[in-house]
Amino acid sequence: MAESAEAAVYVIDASSWISIDGNPDANRILAHIDILVQRGSVKCPPQALKEVRNTYMAGWIKARRKQISHNLRTKIEFLKVLGEVTFKFVGMSGARGKRNKADPYLVAYAAYRNATENPTVCCVVSDESAAVRRGRKIPTACAAFGVEPLTLKEMLQREFPEEQW
Repeated sequence: MAESAEAAVYVIDASSWISIDGNPDANRILAHIDILVQRGSVKCPPQALKEVRNTYMAGWIKARRKQISHNLRTKIEFLKVLGEVTFKFVGMSGARGKRNKADPYLVAYAAYRNATENPTVCCVVSDESAAVRRGRKIPTACAAFGVEPLTLKEMLQREFPEEQW
């Protein structure tokens, strides 16, 4: 199913995917996320999906990868935004480390889509807290780039208000 112009698009971080496994409500959560996937409302850069190594969640995502994964690496404007995120949040991006981290890709993806494909509204879904190591956390970077950060629970409450989350 194609994305709806007025529907929000959720860019889900590995921290949220991983938090589902072991949750007593995992099946219900995944059933509702599957509804969002079918709507085209869940998109992730492939770098974020690669960080999910948990066997159960990685298998669930793999079965839906074509619907979820969206690579923007050929878009010059996206790469510019990615560079800005990496420059402003060096600690979050791992720019000085041996391995790139997916966090800047999530923020850049949402910021790029919000700026170029309106009225699409992209939110980054992460279960990180800005309370510890503020400069390395997704909510802080989201605020700097005008992207709304949500937790997994907040996303589910917004999309399925009739459910008890």
